[in-house]
Amino acid sequence: MPALIVSHHNAAHRRAFFAALLFDVLVFLPMGAYFLLAAPDWSFMYFVPASDLSTPLIPAVLALYPIATVLGFIVTARIARRFGRLASIAPAALALIAIAAFSLIGGRLFRVGLYAHFHAALPLPHLFESSLLPGLVTCGVVLTAAWIVFLRYLLVICKATPRG
Repeated sequence: MPALIVSHHNAAHRRAFFAALLFDVLVFLPMGAYFLLAAPDWSFMYFVPASDLSTPLIPAVLALYPIATVLGFIVTARIARRFGRLASIAPAALALIAIAAFSLIGGRLFRVGLYAHFHAALPLPHLFESSLLPGLVTCGVVLTAAWIVFLRYLLVICKATPRG
């Protein structure tokens, strides 16, 4: 399916698409799986109790990572084709959406515990005082390094792509 999505684009678009998908599968997916296993209720931001989810749903939840990457490429390509230079405001719009989303989940993000404890307003340990801290630090370092490599690769692709 990914080949169909990028088949009408030039080689640079295909390389960028597959690099992003690889980044997602090798970096975000393992991180998401780690946090889902280490603190399932926190991973769902206490919106649903993880204990209510059946085991077969867990791979489906994790599959959302690469699905989001594919959908992101499709939407971004369509926006860029339709709006051209106006598409450059997309990062600012995404930042505003992220700020709005963070304001909705901010209180949920920094407390780690169980769904029942969160909704009973019991005191929960702060994220930085929880058992997730070592994994959080490790993921932060890996994510930073991976982003640097990924962005450098994208710069190489952009520089090698003829303008026209």
